[in-house]
Amino acid sequence: MNKREALIIRELNERLERLFRGDFSPVRQISAETPELQTLVDLITRFVAYLAEAQNFASALYKGNLDVEPPPRNPLIASCKQLHANLRHLTWQAKQIAAGDLDQDVDFLGEFSVAFNSMIEALREKRLAEEKVRYVSIHDPLTDLYNRGYFEEEMARAERGRDFPVSVMMADLDGLKKINDTLGHAIGDRLIKDAANVLRQAVRANDVVARMGGDEYAVILPGADAD
Repeated sequence: MNKREALIIRELNERLERLFRGDFSPVRQISAETPELQTLVDLITRFVAYLAEAQNFASALYKGNLDVEPPPRNPLIASCKQLHANLRHLTWQAKQIAAGDLDQDVDFLGEFSVAFNSMIEALREKRLAEEKVRYVSIHDPLTDLYNRGYFEEEMARAERGRDFPVSVMMADLDGLKKINDTLGHAIGDRLIKDAANVLRQAVRANDVVARMGGDEYAVILPGADAD
């Protein structure tokens, strides 16, 4: 080994030592006199460049900067590239959840996926509970028609809206008290439910059919005149 080759080997060792210390600063080009040594120089130079790219990309991931694209053709960052893609998809899923889409599922981040999916399931259960509470609050428990409170809300909306004309029908059952007294309240309740089904089937899907209480019903028919 001549003096020139010894200097090159020494500089290569220093480069590797700097890498071990976390120094990824650019290095100057080295020209060796023999093909074998030049191959080693080129490999170490390329290795240093790969490490510098990997360090910058990993640092961006650590800081949560997912807009940074992974450097192409770098074999040292394969797992980081997959993590980058997973985090991007997870970010998209989180935005979907924030927008109300709870049909999301994560299966690529180990224990984090379990925790994330548990959170989604809890949100689903919370939404379902809220929907049940809302449903109960606006429906009559016996007939499953809308209740008086919802009917009044819809009347107020109809007054503020522009979907005119609006018609309102009122109806009640004759002789319900007599049926309750002679045949029992179970038969009376069946009559109330049967009447509710008749009204429900006789109107359009967007019409509001409500049980106002007892044997009284009301129907809001938007966009319908007397005829």
